[in-house]
Amino acid sequence: MGKVYRSFEAYLQDNYYNEFYNALNRYIIRKGDALDFKSYMVLDPSKFKLSDFKICSVSFRNMEDHYVFFSTSILADIILKGFGRKDYEADTTGKWFTVSCCARLLEGLREFQILDVDEYSKPQFDREKTLTRYLVPYLYTEDLDKEAEKFLMKYNPEALETAMPVDIREVVGNMCLHMYLAPLPDHVFGMSYFSSADVTVYKEPFGNTEVVHIEPGSVLIDPDDWFMGAFGEYDNYDNTVIHECVHHDRHGLFFEMQKLLRGYDYSEDSLCCRTTVENPKNDPLSEALRWIEWQACALTPRIQMPKKTAAGKFQKIYARKQQELAGKRVAIIMQDAVDEFATFFHVTRTCAKIRLSQLGFPQAMGTFNFADGEYDEPYYFSPEALYKGETFSLNERDYHFLYTMNPDFRSLITEELFVYADGFACIKDEKYVFLNEYGSYSLTEYARDHVDECCLIFQAKTIYKAKEYDDSFFTECYLCREVDASLVVEEYFDPGQEDNQSKADFARECRKIKKQAEEIGKSADEVPTGFVGTLKYHMDRKHMSIEDVSAYSDLSTIAVRNYLNGKVKSPGKTSVLALCKALNLNFMYSADLCKKAGHDLSQLSEENSLYMDLIVNHPMETIEQWNQKLEQWGMRTIPAKNG
Repeated sequence: MGKVYRSFEAYLQDNYYNEFYNALNRYIIRKGDALDFKSYMVLDPSKFKLSDFKICSVSFRNMEDHYVFFSTSILADIILKGFGRKDYEADTTGKWFTVSCCARLLEGLREFQILDVDEYSKPQFDREKTLTRYLVPYLYTEDLDKEAEKFLMKYNPEALETAMPVDIREVVGNMCLHMYLAPLPDHVFGMSYFSSADVTVYKEPFGNTEVVHIEPGSVLIDPDDWFMGAFGEYDNYDNTVIHECVHHDRHGLFFEMQKLLRGYDYSEDSLCCRTTVENPKNDPLSEALRWIEWQACALTPRIQMPKKTAAGKFQKIYARKQQELAGKRVAIIMQDAVDEFATFFHVTRTCAKIRLSQLGFPQAMGTFNFADGEYDEPYYFSPEALYKGETFSLNERDYHFLYTMNPDFRSLITEELFVYADGFACIKDEKYVFLNEYGSYSLTEYARDHVDECCLIFQAKTIYKAKEYDDSFFTECYLCREVDASLVVEEYFDPGQEDNQSKADFARECRKIKKQAEEIGKSADEVPTGFVGTLKYHMDRKHMSIEDVSAYSDLSTIAVRNYLNGKVKSPGKTSVLALCKALNLNFMYSADLCKKAGHDLSQLSEENSLYMDLIVNHPMETIEQWNQKLEQWGMRTIPAKNG
């Protein structure tokens, strides 16, 4: 084991001091006074010499075949000599320089060259070529599909022209990687080696094992884990292999840098970098490892299901399934299509539905929801119903958390406007939910195909699980992919979200209408058959006197008394509507009273249609507001002038 360095800057300072010194000194002597040195002591410098320097920062750009271009920012101490204020003087001043270099980073730093020296200038950022200080390439969400296509163009170009599963053998062969089946530690899918090592592998799947010496560019896969992936619950072989291939395509320089700085002796075992490391101290290297794993996880499904061909393939599958499963629930048709899509591209169902959501089919997220050891019934929603990061689904843990911690959410449940049913917060209405045999609520088939109509929306928030790793983490040089997720997704409820507000209002309206319907049902046998008896019934029910009805209807007390005494055999339609308004009757009671007065509002006519609109859609407005609308429509106002 050689010397360990805390940074690449320190490594260069220690190992290439003379090269940097000579290049800087030559440049300073050649440029001389043109560098505009500042000195209080030396007013007219004539001699210049580099005293010492410090490499303060390095920026990297990627090249081909493990070559890197790097630009160093250097603070130099320079000795100036010349005539000063009194006599021939000497002074030291500082100045910043940029020194551009290139080298090959493979089993050490090789073929090192200084290309140029100049006065300091800020490094230019190139989003495609610039690397982080840990030599990890930058990758942006909007570029993921483009980068996946670049990968396929290099290693399996046919997959960009025709919808087909990626040819794993072709990719591995074109990358010159070596694949081994091996018994790996628990919860580990695969290991990518960037240095040679002695490892235990299977002679044949699930057969005897042997210890072999492997070279850099080797990948170990555990058949125990990828066979479990055939059931769609963990991962599968193709996904794991492509994931490891992405690491070898993009992250080799990262591991070469780590070996270089850690004084790795190439005759010894290598250095281990588990991708799911979580460091509670926010160690920058751990952050780099998390980013490396994110890149592989994000690119792998886009490589397996490229944008150019996957979307078109799914559209064809879904159109055929609509014909084959005509009459089935739309969510079931979608789930069947997702299943066939996953099988075709050799990916898990979970991977398929997430990728389809990225490709513009968010409804796929309602399929194959795995919970408590089994799949739930699929659900469906309009493609426009959700924005990024939103979900209808709410697991039981998060439901109880929100009920306890979020008073807005809790009030919707305690008011019995919404109930928790099958992993959703759904409007409590028989159209959407029913009590199952276990005494808990379940969604109706209609609700499962229309969750955007009846279920609340939640925002998904991602947090990291804290894990502890000791120094033995850095004892071998391989990238290890674990089954255990390093992320936890929690749900957040926003009562101010527009869709949630409208659903809460709708739920309140449903409950109000249902309550009114129940009241009407209970009183159906109590309401008299004639107009006079019905009018008396509602006045008694509402505890209203003749004077009250007169005041609220603008009808005279004499007119109201005549109606109650039966002296007016055929009240006018507008007068009856005035009575309905004064008594604040709902549309069922209003229609009943009008019909008993000889005015059947259910008969088709423009006048009846407009009156019914007032009763049904504007029940909270005053007679004055009704009359404004009637005047605009050219209709008689309420009440009639003769009362």
